[in-house]
Amino acid sequence: MLSLSVLFSYFSDCSDTRFSTSVCILTAPSSFSPRNLLEHADDFGMEADVVWRYASNLDEALRLSRAIDQHTQALGINRLLRRGRHSMTDLARVLGERSETLAAKLRGRAPAPERDLILWSWMTATPRTHRPISELVRLAPGADTASLLPVLGLSSRRVAASKRSAG
Repeated sequence: MLSLSVLFSYFSDCSDTRFSTSVCILTAPSSFSPRNLLEHADDFGMEADVVWRYASNLDEALRLSRAIDQHTQALGINRLLRRGRHSMTDLARVLGERSETLAAKLRGRAPAPERDLILWSWMTATPRTHRPISELVRLAPGADTASLLPVLGLSSRRVAASKRSAG
């Protein structure tokens, strides 16, 4: 686990510009709120056992996967903060943002950029994993993952062609 004090000393050196605080890999509508993909939005970042809403297309599946990742990382950060050695203000300072902004990300009111998710994972040693698409999109009874391709806007020919060109 990477300690907050190590990260603080590393990122407080403003001459190091390898990380930009404005980088956000996730492109989502500004109204995107990860917590809204939960059945009970107040559980975001607080409860490990939550119920997510299924996606119905590729964009929704990507946002759902990202929301699950943010929730998992927020759980780790909230556990770290509950141990009491560091405060929300300390963590916000390390990440170069206001405490209110960080709190909104940890509660899923705002999407966290990729940079935050990576740093949160490093700080807490919480692995980043992504669920299979079959767990994000509701399948019809008896259907397999190949039946998801049209729902996701993909054709089996296009997927096969991309596999051949990658191999």
